[in-house]
Amino acid sequence: MSLYIYIDDTRKPIFTDCIWAKDYEGAITAVENNAKDNHLIIDFDHDLGTEKTGYDLAKWLVANQYTGDFRVHSMYPVGHKNISDLLKQYGWREFY
Repeated sequence: MSLYIYIDDTRKPIFTDCIWAKDYEGAITAVENNAKDNHLIIDFDHDLGTEKTGYDLAKWLVANQYTGDFRVHSMYPVGHKNISDLLKQYGWREFY
């Protein structure tokens, strides 16, 4: 089964069958509580309105050996590239 997590502090997800995490801590909680028997699909924003960013979350996912599919919808080009490059390096697959 797949678990879709949408991470953004301001923009609402267009899908209703997802978990909307508005910050770093909420995203970690969503992953820890739901990832065990699910394939992760994560849709990233970079700026989350706090000190922790989507890139910090990507680093946490890699450090904790999670894998899955991802998309980055961030409008911040550097953050977008950093998240994408890191996850691809650790076997995550990008979807559009």
